[in-house]
Amino acid sequence: FEQINIRTLFGGVSLTCPRRGYTRIEVHTFISPITVVIPPEVGARITVRGGILTLTNVTNPRLETVRRGRYETQGFDSSAGQVEIHIEALAGEVTLAE
Repeated sequence: FEQINIRTLFGGVSLTCPRRGYTRIEVHTFISPITVVIPPEVGARITVRGGILTLTNVTNPRLETVRRGRYETQGFDSSAGQVEIHIEALAGEVTLAE
């Protein structure tokens, strides 16, 4: 189990999820573009909470919308790597990529 916490006011955040094990990632930003890359062998559960000026752009075809602001890959429990990501952003673009 690994825990990663990222906090920033301004400036971009770009991260690639670990390919093995279980990781929990928390990202808190004020005004920042955020890009999260989820490799094919990684299962992901993602929650995005944003302000009115936050845009979520899902370009990873494996991510399904569970409900507004909540995304998950199929087969999460059986994936070699598993990440749970919580993103809070007041403004900016959040991209969930492959």
